[in-house]
Amino acid sequence: MAMTNHERVGKAMELLKAGLGPFVARGIKAHRVDEATLRRLDDNPRLGDRRVTDWDVAALLKLMRGMWNDVFRAILGRAAIGFVHDLLDYRNRWAHQEPFSVDDAYRALDTTGRLLAAVSAPQAAQVDRLKVELLRVRFDEQVRGERHGHADRSEEGTGHPVTSTTDNERPNVWVVRADRGRYAEHFVANGYAGVGCLDVSSARDRDEIRRLCEQAHPDWDARRIGNYTGQYYDFLFRIRDGDYVLTPELDAGRLRYGRVVGPGESAAGDDGCPYRNRRAASENAPAAADGLPRSAT
Repeated sequence: MAMTNHERVGKAMELLKAGLGPFVARGIKAHRVDEATLRRLDDNPRLGDRRVTDWDVAALLKLMRGMWNDVFRAILGRAAIGFVHDLLDYRNRWAHQEPFSVDDAYRALDTTGRLLAAVSAPQAAQVDRLKVELLRVRFDEQVRGERHGHADRSEEGTGHPVTSTTDNERPNVWVVRADRGRYAEHFVANGYAGVGCLDVSSARDRDEIRRLCEQAHPDWDARRIGNYTGQYYDFLFRIRDGDYVLTPELDAGRLRYGRVVGPGESAAGDDGCPYRNRRAASENAPAAADGLPRSAT
């Protein structure tokens, strides 16, 4: 059975708890915050004498909010406090069993991922996968709606199967970030999708891509190298001719999409888009997706 939007937000809250716990505990320890102060920030009797890493996500967020100026502002910067406030609201809505539209669920996932990325939590990658899956669901709904002359605007939006990512007889759906839509118009105007400022289009396999990344970025840690290697590899070798590529249009609240029609190739980036690895794509028509989230994975 397909996951509902409420369940997606619940999963994101689980990942947020797992990622925030160690980060918050380190901050509290470094600033020697005493037990009495902690209890004043969240007087939930169920917390008892449990370690901060065992607190639920609401308590962790309240602690961050209460100790923001003293502990967390210097580490995370001013913008992150907005994530904390928003996530407290999303968590409360989830806890009270309120329904989530596709757009609301996406925003909850996106904000969760942003805060996890800000604290360098590995769970951010799992939230990214939830976001991609949700975009695929929405895309599938829009395509089906267009075929039938209307869009399915059900609140949960999970009644249709997600476009297959494993069935060799059906096109797959891929999300190409384009710096959160910044380069969508370049893709549309010039008929391609692209990734990465490092040209790895000549690589023959994953190992060669990884070596190129390591040579170009000797200061990167293994996790970051692995992340970029995987993105390059998927784009060049796993996307097939006929697959769909989706790109959010910056500040337009809609998706652009097209179908891949060629292999990976390199480009100089003289059209204003810095991405060097490109795949030719058919015309990227705008999806009829009023209300899609403005930011994208």
